[in-house]
Amino acid sequence: MVPGDADAIQGLADRVIGPGYYPRATVLDYLQRSTAKDGSVVAHVAHAGERLIGFRFALPPGNW
Repeated sequence: MVPGDADAIQGLADRVIGPGYYPRATVLDYLQRSTAKDGSVVAHVAHAGERLIGFRFALPPGNW
């Protein structure tokens, strides 16, 4: 997951979960918080070709 995925994540969440559930600011906050101290990102996205089809937010220890 990278910041450039934020709009696609928000769009998918709007369609699947409901409008406004994950606003762009929240997605970017979770992305920042999902970055561990060593720089690795523990949140993931799934693509089918160029289309985002799934995402999973995860937070490393200390970033809750």
